[in-house]
Amino acid sequence: MKKPRMILLCAAALALAGLACSLLTSPGTPSLRFSPDVLPDGRAGQPYRAVIALSGQRTPAFQMGTRDESLPPGLSGAFDRDAQTYTLSGTPSRAGTFSFAVTALCYGTNVSGQSGAKEYRLVIRR
Repeated sequence: MKKPRMILLCAAALALAGLACSLLTSPGTPSLRFSPDVLPDGRAGQPYRAVIALSGQRTPAFQMGTRDESLPPGLSGAFDRDAQTYTLSGTPSRAGTFSFAVTALCYGTNVSGQSGAKEYRLVIRR
């Protein structure tokens, strides 16, 4: 009765191979582009809004964002799936220089979907 165990091992190996393949971008897949390259500075206590647009995707992005805890206090982000943009907005509560990455994940078709990230630095002045 070793056959069920062998089938389970084969299924696990195939699942891991599929996962590994899905984490790789297909050769020749263009990189995702995020714009603008640099975010405008903001002022503590003043409303702030910046829109980051995604381009270069073969299929639509289904997720775009950042870890909210890396954003300046008082700012949050929202992904607009239809526009393929990520908007940072709110009123920053303190001055400083904040670094964070905006990431995007695109749907796959017969191959792995694209993914990408861009590091941003946002200066909030007094």
